[in-house]
Parts: sequence; structure tokens; C-alpha cells
Amino acid sequence: MDMSLIHRQIKWRLGIKSPIVANIKIINVCNLNCKMCNPSIRSEKNRVLSTQEWKSKLLELKKSGIKIVVFEGGEPTLRKDIKEIINYSKLLKLYTITITNGVNDFSHINSDTVWISVDGTKEFHEKVRGENIYNIIKKNILANRDKNIVILSMINSFNQYNIKEFVEEFKEFPIYFNWLYGYKSTDVSSMSKEEKIESAEFIMKLKKEGYNIFNSYKTLKSVGKKKKCDYWLLTTVNSAGEQDNTCMVSSFDDSCDCNQCDLSCYLELNNIYNLDYQTRKNWEKMLGIDMTFKIEDLIFSKKE
Repeated sequence: MDMSLIHRQIKWRLGIKSPIVANIKIINVCNLNCKMCNPSIRSEKNRVLSTQEWKSKLLELKKSGIKIVVFEGGEPTLRKDIKEIINYSKLLKLYTITITNGVNDFSHINSDTVWISVDGTKEFHEKVRGENIYNIIKKNILANRDKNIVILSMINSFNQYNIKEFVEEFKEFPIYFNWLYGYKSTDVSSMSKEEKIESAEFIMKLKKEGYNIFNSYKTLKSVGKKKKCDYWLLTTVNSAGEQDNTCMVSSFDDSCDCNQCDLSCYLELNNIYNLDYQTRKNWEKMLGIDMTFKIEDLIFSKKE
């Protein structure tokens, strides 16, 4: 085993907590009003950083050891300077992911990967995201096949039995599943533990059949079950540039229950932290990156 990775692991276990992913709320406005979103995400109370301020923040994150940044919102495509910000992120050699709802044209989004939120086939997606948008989103996805696209889907009480049809419709793209956390202020109910386990087992079956499922087997096996979460591997930055190293869920909901949370972002990072080789190779395959380890750092270097 790479001794430098062991060195990083020792530092982590000595309590030197160093996040490797920054989840950035690049803007606090959105062009949709999705039923599952916590209203505070669209809060106007936070100011929004300027282009130069975001560049300074990205440099600060880079120096602190962050290796992956995820731009979300709100809706990132509503920022006119989003391409410039992404370019700077990539200049810093940060692996850059942009999450968009896909309603606006995203052909100018030049991040390493573009993740599009699609929560089922047309009927189920529009039930939670809004009417008359599905065909627009699908058209935008198909028009941007040259992008490194990942379909991001939130499993909830509405779409839990629509998984096979959905996967079949988007089978040419990697699909990354999340399980809805039932925030107190949202209009979509979460699923029972048994329902989550059933859906995860079904997704594992589809993955074994050859469908392009992003989630690792270890993550899918842990859904609905008690687990330890090392939330500090991911830091959240709001639209004002304020950084929060606590659990992302607890920042929105003071009744956060870790045993009810199956957000794949945390599950996958925990697998990497716990040296799961399968998860590491899965990320390399799906994102097109080499995950190499260097003294005191985790370096994600893009494949040539």
C-alpha cells in the first residue's frame, strides 16, 4: 500500500481533520421551486460573492487541501460569470463538478463533469420539480453529449418504483442516486428504512446487469442501515463565501438524524476514507480521473 496514503490516514485518525471536497452554493437564487429543496437554499439574506471574491475563496480552499469543488445553488447557470469561475477552479487544478437542473442551456459550462438533476421519467420528475420542463432538460442533455455528463437522481416517495424505466431512458449516461433526506420544511416525504433498502438492492441488481450506475456497491449495501459518517470530509460554502465544516444536513435541519441520512456524497467519501478499493476504482471509471496519493495530500489528477 502507498505509504503516503497511510500517512494521510494517520493524520486523519489523530484528529487532524482535513476536508477534500468543497460543496459550493455559488448562487442563492433558482429558476425552479422544487418540492424537496429546503427553502433556506434560496434565501435572499445571504449576499453573493463577486467573481474576484470567488477566485480568492477558491485559492483559499486549494491551500487548505481541497481537491474537488462542486458548484451548485440555487442554479449555477444563472451566474453570468460561472464559466470564468470554473476556468479559474480548473486553473488551480481543482477537480470541478457543476450541478444544474438542466433547464437553462449549459453548453458553456466547462467543468470536468456536469451533473444534471433528473428525478425519474417525465411524470415523476415534473411532480417534484415543476411542469413543462422535462422535455427541455432532456433536449439540453442530448445536445451536450460532448460534456462529461452524470445524471443525478434523488429517490423519494414519488419515484421509488420508477427506477428501472428511468435507468433505461438514460442508460447512455452514468446515473448517481441519492436518497431524499426528509427535511422538516420540504413537501416530499422521505422513505422508510425498508423502502430504502429495497430500492438500493434493486439498483445493485441493475448495476450487476450492466447498467451505468455510478454508486459503488459498498454505498448501495449501506443504504438504510446504521453507519458512522465522517461528515468533515466535505465542507460547505454558502453564497456569501461563509464556510461550514459541520454536517451539511444539520445546517438546514436542527433535528438531523444520521441514521435517516443516505446522501451518497457522504457515503462515497466515507468509503474512500476507509480505504475501500472498489469505491476508488469506481470513481476513477465514472469520472475519468486517477486517484493518486501523495504525502500530506489527496491528489485527483485527470487522465490524459
